[in-house]
This record gives sequence, C-alpha cells and structure tokens, in this order.
Amino acid sequence: MICPACKKQIDLSTGRPLFCPWCGERLPAEELLEERLREARAEDDPVTKYALLMKLREEYPGRLEVEREILYLGRMYERGGRPDFYRIPFWPLSALEKPREFSRGMRREMLTRFFENPELERVAGMAPDREAFIGEYLDEMAAGYVDLFIKHSNANSMFLGFRLSKADNERRCEKALIPMLINVNKSENVPPQWKDRLCRALVKGFERAFDSDAARRLEAKIPR
Repeated sequence: MICPACKKQIDLSTGRPLFCPWCGERLPAEELLEERLREARAEDDPVTKYALLMKLREEYPGRLEVEREILYLGRMYERGGRPDFYRIPFWPLSALEKPREFSRGMRREMLTRFFENPELERVAGMAPDREAFIGEYLDEMAAGYVDLFIKHSNANSMFLGFRLSKADNERRCEKALIPMLINVNKSENVPPQWKDRLCRALVKGFERAFDSDAARRLEAKIPR
C-alpha cells in the first residue's frame, strides 16, 4: 500500500501494520473503509467521486469494494476534449433501446465495448463468483440507463415544455422499455447467457426508478 502521509510504499506481505514503517504515522483503520465508501457513493460530482475513490485505492489496494465503485463510475470524471458518450458506462445500452439510430456496425461496437470491457473482466476476476459479480454489474448499469436515458429523457418526462406527472412519465417509460426488452432478446450482439439477466436487470432498474408495481407487468414482457 501507499502511506497517505509520506507517500512511500509499504509491503503488506507479512500483514498490515498499524503505523507506517517510514514516517511513523498511523495508517487508515480497516473499519473506516466502508464509511469512506459510503461517502464516495453519496457524492454526485463524478470528478470529486473519482478523487475519493483513487485515494481509497491507494490506501486500500486490491480491494474489490473499491475497484467495483471505480468500475461503475466509468469515465464520467473526464472533462474537456471531444464529446464522448462512452464516458458514460451504460450509454452503449442505447443500441438496444433505439437501434434504428445506429448502424449495424455501430451497434456491434457499442455492445462489444459494453460486454467485453477489459476493466469489467479485471474486476470480475477479483470476485469470488465472477458470474454473480457480472450480474450485479448489469443491475447497476441497467438502473443507471433507465434513470438517465429513459426516465429523465425529454421525450418521456416533458410534453410541450411542461413536465409530465409521475404517472404519465411512468407510462411513457414503460412503453419505451418494452421494445428494449424485445431487442435484447433479438440482438446478436448480446451474449446469449446474459440476455435474460439483462432483461431482468432493466426491469429491476425500472422498479428502482419508479418504486412501482409496473415492474410486474414488464416482467411478463420478457421474451422467453
């Protein structure tokens, strides 16, 4: 690990010391990790969140809890340069919601990047159960997509410049999600073993976004 005070490297092969062997400063306690992770998760600004997570990675190296949060953040902390939707880790799911807006080659590239993400493979390899970890990753990405690109899209939340009621917003989003579930099942770019899991993740994302019984109706729409 790296000492937060003197920035020198500490060998952990024989155990985690209480104090830095170089400068003598007390090292961060293990029990503080979850508290600081909660602080990072609660941060809305991606730049600040990334800085908090990088500090945790330095102080608690090789921890799945930290690496998972960095993975979920994607590249949303990047600023400047040309517009790049790939900074949003769940944006490639747009290829399944609105396939006509992208060429066949673009859809393939988007979903290949999503499912064959080297960082996803690296962090999943740290988990005791790789498939369970990827399932949790799909839950988080689907929830993020439903909230940002479906629930809060102007097409589903506004009409003639006026914000729709929660009930109208929910109905529009339900209609938008049904063809997406069908497209997941039809897509040649979604790995077969993850099609049903991704559909269920999208339904869970809808339920999280609206806290609604509509999720039961959507569950029935998942292609079998």
